[in-house]
Amino acid sequence: MFTGMLHTHSAAWIIMIILFLVSYFVPKQKVKKVTHMILRLFYLIQLFSGGYMFFQGGYPHVFDLKIVLAIILIGMMEMILVRQRKGKNTLPFWIIFGVLLVVIVLIGYGVITFG
Repeated sequence: MFTGMLHTHSAAWIIMIILFLVSYFVPKQKVKKVTHMILRLFYLIQLFSGGYMFFQGGYPHVFDLKIVLAIILIGMMEMILVRQRKGKNTLPFWIIFGVLLVVIVLIGYGVITFG
């Protein structure tokens, strides 16, 4: 079951990033709205699969940080899409998004560890 959740979690990350980019760059408002709703479904899949793996235990404490950063990353994705729709500046959120994404991936692959 754990391996299945790990694969679900990894695939959901990739799909989330693709859906986010499609939602941001597609010019048609109807397509934007649909992809944004599907993206929100993948947020839930991501949170469920990540939470399941976390509560199975046996992970270093760096994954506590990864969970917090991933939740903030999801918030940045939402802020970017909503602010774009309202015509507001999204650059600061893109910078935070980029930094968080890199850090989360590096933690996930074990490049960043504590101790």
